[in-house]
Amino acid sequence: ISPAILPVIKEYDIPIVQTLHDYKPICPTYSLVSKGKICEHCKGKHFYHAALQRCNHGSLSASLLNSVEMYLHHAFGWYALPDVYITPSDFMRLKMIEFGIPAGKLVHIPNFVDIRKHPYNNDSDNYFVYVGRLVPIKGVKTLLLAVKRIQRTNVRLLIIGDGPQRVELETLATQLELENVKFLGYQSEENLKALMLNAMFSILPSEWYENCPMSVLESMAMGKPVIGARIGGIPELIDHETDGLLFESGNVADLASKIEFLITDRQRCRDMGRTAREKMVSRNNPEQHYQAILDVYHCVMRRK
Repeated sequence: ISPAILPVIKEYDIPIVQTLHDYKPICPTYSLVSKGKICEHCKGKHFYHAALQRCNHGSLSASLLNSVEMYLHHAFGWYALPDVYITPSDFMRLKMIEFGIPAGKLVHIPNFVDIRKHPYNNDSDNYFVYVGRLVPIKGVKTLLLAVKRIQRTNVRLLIIGDGPQRVELETLATQLELENVKFLGYQSEENLKALMLNAMFSILPSEWYENCPMSVLESMAMGKPVIGARIGGIPELIDHETDGLLFESGNVADLASKIEFLITDRQRCRDMGRTAREKMVSRNNPEQHYQAILDVYHCVMRRK
């Protein structure tokens, strides 16, 4: 459904609450990414940059269409119609304000995880995991280069997921002689949970503005600490050296040192996993999320 539905809803005097899972109100291509790197050229409603830089997969026509669409949407005032925007990360809330969305329209409510659907295991086998799409902005190339520095053949990295970069990454792993790296491709939910349950920890090496990635919450819910890039909304989810570790996004040496730390100190790794599980139970639970959503609904209804 395009924003064209919003004026119709307003005609019937119905309050609108919209949750933002991407950067669509401020970025023609939704992601604040251009040519594989973070891009904020459209700040100030300069949406023509999307066409100039061919942000939509290098296509001039598609990128021009995105630019024109954004100018029209803003000219019609459609993005001003929601009463409240919910942002799963505070980073996104602040970024929206920075790009001109009124602060009074923005409320931060983090994602939740249902702990009952995520079994807990504080023990592990000799492997750690990456779970996600295989695209440049996810930083998997940086991860492979970091694993090369560690030189531990008895500990494996399992890469779970698929995407257009898979062949390139498999080729790189071969060139780096990373025999302890396995590409498992897409896995069913059942298999994914089984793999995660026996991992030491998980890694999210993103190189773009992640919002509130569920992979972090689900890993923690199963008692697995997360090594995450210090970018976007990721640092909000990880308490450094308490339930996981943060590293400088794109920094191979920094990531390698964090991996080495958790591999070497297994007890510390288990302690972090236990703390992560406890945090999900107390802070990112369905009950708190539900109440926060209800509070927003009640607020906009009182205004009406």
